[in-house]
Amino acid sequence: MLCSTRQSALRRPFQVAHSTVETRYGGLGALSIIETDSHSRFELDVAGFHADELSIDLEDGHLVVSGSHRETDGRETPIYSERQSLGFRRILRLDKKLDVATVRAELADGVLTLMVARKPDAERRHIEIRNSETVV
Repeated sequence: MLCSTRQSALRRPFQVAHSTVETRYGGLGALSIIETDSHSRFELDVAGFHADELSIDLEDGHLVVSGSHRETDGRETPIYSERQSLGFRRILRLDKKLDVATVRAELADGVLTLMVARKPDAERRHIEIRNSETVV
């Protein structure tokens, strides 16, 4: 199922260009992409991260999302811990049909949601076919 999801995603108005995640997909940095007629929504799993540990940049039509999380703040050293320092980086190539000036980000319940609106001229429209016999 993961393979078919990736294949269908590459035909959409964006493309997952590059991904570096210290855990397997399905965990940290796992991505879902939802499209509507007016926008595209990217949802990344970032459980345990605070907003100040995440970075979102726009570079040459690519949306770069990264996060770095340390097990402690450096002031105290645990004598035992099963936590690790985690990090991830996702690079999403955005299609020209998306308006990069409209990117919005929201962090709630361990999910980072990025919204990008479609450009008005990128909307679908129906083209009427004229009958050549009636054209003079």
